[in-house]
Amino acid sequence: MAYWFRMKAFERILKPLQGTIFSSNSLVSASNRRKMATEAKELISPELGREKLRLLLPPLHIGMKTLDKTAFAKEISVPTIVVSEANLPKVVNSLKPFLLKLRKFKSIVEDSNHPKTKKIYLNPDVVTDLSYFVSTSFNVEQNSYILSSSNELITIFYENWKWDELLNSILPDGEDKVGGYTLVGSLIHLNLRQHLLPFKSIIGQVLLDGVTQAKTVVNKLQSIDNKFRNFHMEVIAGEPNTIVKLKENNIEFEFDFATVYWNSRLSSEHDRIVTGYLKHHDILFDVFAGVGPFAIPAAKKRCFVYANDLNPESHKWLAHNVEKRKVKPYVKTFNEDGRDFIRNILPKLIRNSVPSALSNDFEFYASSGKIHVTMNLPAMAVDFLDAFWGLVSAEELNQEICIIVHIYCFIRGMEQKEYKNMAVELVRQKLRHELPVDKILEIFFVRNVAPLKDMYRVSFTLPHEILTNQIPTVNNDTLENSNTSEDPAAKRLRLDDNEED
Repeated sequence: MAYWFRMKAFERILKPLQGTIFSSNSLVSASNRRKMATEAKELISPELGREKLRLLLPPLHIGMKTLDKTAFAKEISVPTIVVSEANLPKVVNSLKPFLLKLRKFKSIVEDSNHPKTKKIYLNPDVVTDLSYFVSTSFNVEQNSYILSSSNELITIFYENWKWDELLNSILPDGEDKVGGYTLVGSLIHLNLRQHLLPFKSIIGQVLLDGVTQAKTVVNKLQSIDNKFRNFHMEVIAGEPNTIVKLKENNIEFEFDFATVYWNSRLSSEHDRIVTGYLKHHDILFDVFAGVGPFAIPAAKKRCFVYANDLNPESHKWLAHNVEKRKVKPYVKTFNEDGRDFIRNILPKLIRNSVPSALSNDFEFYASSGKIHVTMNLPAMAVDFLDAFWGLVSAEELNQEICIIVHIYCFIRGMEQKEYKNMAVELVRQKLRHELPVDKILEIFFVRNVAPLKDMYRVSFTLPHEILTNQIPTVNNDTLENSNTSEDPAAKRLRLDDNEED
């Protein structure tokens, strides 16, 4: 952890210098660039001691559990340069890599001692010798712009530090700290490990102060609701309100984060399906719709949407978002088990009498578009694939129907290079059909969920013979040895996976 901490400090210092140290056209001379690069690298050297490393980091208060903001005030000596307002534009661009950059702090201010002048605060971790910097960094003309230079003692307060800097100064060394958070609208979602729970209140308050748009901070609890995919949480800072508003792909959603499932990391995948697959007047058949991240944008595209979710709260907010986004003429919502939704509703769309099966608001004809079935429940969606068997008779089936299934699953194991093949085999086993290669449209890596565990999407065209035939019997030994996405115990949404599906 100590090495990681030093490397982060080094990266923060060297990043603004990258365009300066290696540029021959820079304001800074080559010899001085080498000197400053060396000094910056020295900051990661353990033998220099913690004090030099922490010059622009808050004071250490390891183990603090009750926040005392005054304890993080720190006086430091900062190099400054004074230039006239007229000459400021001539030097400011060149000095940007060296500016003192802190939260809620202006690095260029009016100089109260001299009219029409600007005082520029420089980073003391980079400009360690002001006289040397001034004497070697400017030519004769540029030197004439500098009216004065000096070191000034300033106080950096709690609100000037970044949240991660503060938490690194508070939380004990030797174990993982708060590596990040998920921002859902104005709500910060954390998944704190056991050793951090005694510090949850101060962690929540620091994040609440450090993240501008945050109003509430919640922590995921051990208890998880398998049936509805949402997890229990506790508010550890801010307003006791878990109803959020956010925009995804330029569409606003509103929901209660405590009672529904939402994953901001899937925004690109939602957009991929809607923009990459769905066409005007296609049907979207969303089996596990949640609050509508597939359904609402599809309806905005003038697709006809059948959206279902078993969770009554998800269904409530789905209907709310449909109403708010003014797409009600294009969306029908359902609150059913996914298997029942497939067995009861999909047959009405694939029979020859498709138009009469739909409401008067829908004018879709099977020959004019495709039916896209989205199944985003990666922990167990594959277990619903056998529901497609025997939905209609051969005489009832509209032969022009094209059904494309987009199913999500978790794949885990040591051989990550085999994950795509494993995803296809999993779909074939659960579908109970040797799905031919020409029916598979895409095997797409969605995201990494945990070490040696990835989320994949398999998109395929559903063969007509599945729709019109009864499900084949499968040898019990085959089923027991099949490569499922999770063993039965692992189908529970585990806490050690920051996001489950």
